[in-house]
Amino acid sequence: MNGEKAVKLFSNGYLCGESVLLAASEAVDIKSSMIPAAATGFCSGFSRTCGLCGAVAGATIAINMVHGRTSPEEKVEHSYKRVQKLRSEFLDRFGSDNCRELTGCDLSTPDGQQKFRENCIKTKLCLELVRWCTDKCIEII
Repeated sequence: MNGEKAVKLFSNGYLCGESVLLAASEAVDIKSSMIPAAATGFCSGFSRTCGLCGAVAGATIAINMVHGRTSPEEKVEHSYKRVQKLRSEFLDRFGSDNCRELTGCDLSTPDGQQKFRENCIKTKLCLELVRWCTDKCIEII
Protein backbone atom coordinates (compact mmCIF):
# COMPACT_ATOMS: atom_id res chain seq x y z
CA MET A 1 0.00 0.00 0.00
CA ASN A 2 2.71 2.50 0.96
CA GLY A 3 4.81 1.33 -1.96
CA GLU A 4 1.92 2.11 -4.25
CA LYS A 5 1.73 5.62 -2.78
CA ALA A 6 5.43 6.08 -3.61
CA VAL A 7 4.88 4.77 -7.14
CA LYS A 8 2.07 7.29 -7.61
CA LEU A 9 4.29 10.13 -6.37
CA PHE A 10 7.11 8.97 -8.65
CA SER A 11 4.77 8.73 -11.61
CA ASN A 12 3.51 12.26 -10.92
CA GLY A 13 6.87 14.01 -11.05
CA TYR A 14 8.69 13.40 -7.80
CA LEU A 15 12.08 11.72 -8.13
CA CYS A 16 12.80 8.20 -6.86
CA GLY A 17 14.28 9.02 -3.45
CA GLU A 18 11.84 11.87 -2.89
CA SER A 19 8.92 9.52 -3.53
CA VAL A 20 10.22 6.88 -1.12
CA LEU A 21 10.89 9.46 1.59
CA LEU A 22 7.50 11.13 1.17
CA ALA A 23 5.51 7.90 1.27
CA ALA A 24 7.53 6.36 4.11
CA SER A 25 7.46 9.47 6.27
CA GLU A 26 3.72 9.77 5.76
CA ALA A 27 3.29 6.12 6.78
CA VAL A 28 5.08 6.70 10.09
CA ASP A 29 3.42 10.10 10.61
CA ILE A 30 6.54 12.26 10.30
CA LYS A 31 6.02 15.73 8.94
CA SER A 32 8.81 18.13 8.09
CA SER A 33 9.36 20.98 5.69
CA MET A 34 12.59 19.18 4.72
CA ILE A 35 10.65 16.32 3.12
CA PRO A 36 11.18 15.59 0.23
CA ALA A 37 14.04 18.09 -0.21
CA ALA A 38 16.39 16.03 1.98
CA ALA A 39 16.37 13.30 -0.69
CA THR A 40 16.64 15.35 -3.89
CA GLY A 41 20.42 15.24 -4.29
CA PHE A 42 20.46 11.48 -3.81
CA CYS A 43 18.15 10.85 -6.76
CA SER A 44 19.23 9.70 -10.23
CA GLY A 45 22.17 7.77 -8.84
CA PHE A 46 23.52 10.38 -6.43
CA SER A 47 22.80 13.44 -8.59
CA ARG A 48 23.62 11.72 -11.89
CA THR A 49 27.08 10.58 -10.77
CA CYS A 50 26.40 6.86 -11.36
CA GLY A 51 26.23 6.25 -7.61
CA LEU A 52 23.80 4.82 -5.09
CA CYS A 53 20.22 4.17 -6.21
CA GLY A 54 18.07 7.10 -5.12
CA ALA A 55 15.29 4.82 -3.88
CA VAL A 56 17.73 3.17 -1.47
CA ALA A 57 18.92 6.59 -0.35
CA GLY A 58 15.35 7.78 0.28
CA ALA A 59 14.63 4.67 2.31
CA THR A 60 17.82 5.20 4.30
CA ILE A 61 16.82 8.77 5.12
CA ALA A 62 13.37 7.56 6.22
CA ILE A 63 14.88 4.89 8.47
CA ASN A 64 17.18 7.46 10.03
CA MET A 65 14.37 9.92 10.65
CA VAL A 66 13.09 7.33 13.12
CA HIS A 67 16.25 5.53 14.26
CA GLY A 68 19.06 8.03 13.60
CA ARG A 69 21.06 9.74 16.30
CA THR A 70 20.09 13.09 17.73
CA SER A 71 23.24 13.54 19.82
CA PRO A 72 26.87 12.34 19.74
CA GLU A 73 26.31 10.30 22.89
CA GLU A 74 23.83 8.00 21.19
CA LYS A 75 25.00 4.77 19.60
CA VAL A 76 24.81 4.28 15.85
CA GLU A 77 23.77 0.62 16.01
CA HIS A 78 20.04 1.39 16.11
CA SER A 79 20.35 2.98 12.69
CA TYR A 80 23.17 0.95 11.18
CA LYS A 81 21.61 -2.47 11.71
CA ARG A 82 18.41 -1.34 9.99
CA VAL A 83 20.20 0.30 7.06
CA GLN A 84 22.42 -2.77 6.69
CA LYS A 85 19.31 -4.95 6.58
CA LEU A 86 17.77 -2.72 3.89
CA ARG A 87 20.93 -2.83 1.78
CA SER A 88 21.49 -6.56 2.22
CA GLU A 89 17.95 -7.44 1.20
CA PHE A 90 18.07 -4.98 -1.71
CA LEU A 91 21.30 -6.54 -2.98
CA ASP A 92 19.84 -10.04 -2.61
CA ARG A 93 16.81 -9.04 -4.64
CA PHE A 94 18.26 -6.71 -7.29
CA GLY A 95 21.97 -7.63 -7.44
CA SER A 96 23.34 -4.10 -7.03
CA ASP A 97 22.45 -0.83 -5.35
CA ASN A 98 24.32 1.25 -7.92
CA CYS A 99 22.08 3.23 -10.26
CA ARG A 100 24.29 2.77 -13.31
CA GLU A 101 24.57 -0.98 -12.77
CA LEU A 102 20.84 -1.35 -12.16
CA THR A 103 19.70 0.75 -15.11
CA GLY A 104 22.55 0.18 -17.53
CA CYS A 105 22.52 3.95 -18.12
CA ASP A 106 25.07 6.65 -17.37
CA LEU A 107 22.67 9.40 -16.35
CA SER A 108 25.49 11.95 -16.29
CA THR A 109 25.44 12.04 -20.09
CA PRO A 110 22.75 13.09 -22.56
CA ASP A 111 23.13 9.71 -24.29
CA GLY A 112 22.57 7.87 -21.01
CA GLN A 113 19.52 9.97 -20.21
CA GLN A 114 18.13 9.33 -23.69
CA LYS A 115 18.76 5.59 -23.32
CA PHE A 116 16.93 5.69 -19.97
CA ARG A 117 13.90 7.34 -21.59
CA GLU A 118 13.88 5.31 -24.82
CA ASN A 119 14.14 1.98 -22.97
CA CYS A 120 11.41 2.97 -20.48
CA ILE A 121 13.70 2.15 -17.55
CA LYS A 122 11.56 4.19 -15.16
CA THR A 123 8.55 2.01 -15.94
CA LYS A 124 10.39 -1.29 -16.38
CA LEU A 125 12.65 -1.04 -13.32
CA CYS A 126 12.59 2.12 -11.22
CA LEU A 127 8.92 1.93 -10.27
CA GLU A 128 9.60 -1.50 -8.75
CA LEU A 129 12.68 -0.20 -6.90
CA VAL A 130 10.66 2.68 -5.46
CA ARG A 131 7.81 0.36 -4.43
CA TRP A 132 10.13 -2.21 -2.86
CA CYS A 133 12.28 0.34 -0.99
CA THR A 134 9.23 2.07 0.45
CA ASP A 135 7.60 -1.11 1.68
CA LYS A 136 10.88 -2.53 3.00
CA CYS A 137 11.92 0.59 4.89
CA ILE A 138 8.51 0.82 6.56
CA GLU A 139 8.79 -2.84 7.53
CA ILE A 140 12.27 -2.22 8.96
CA ILE A 141 11.19 0.91 10.83
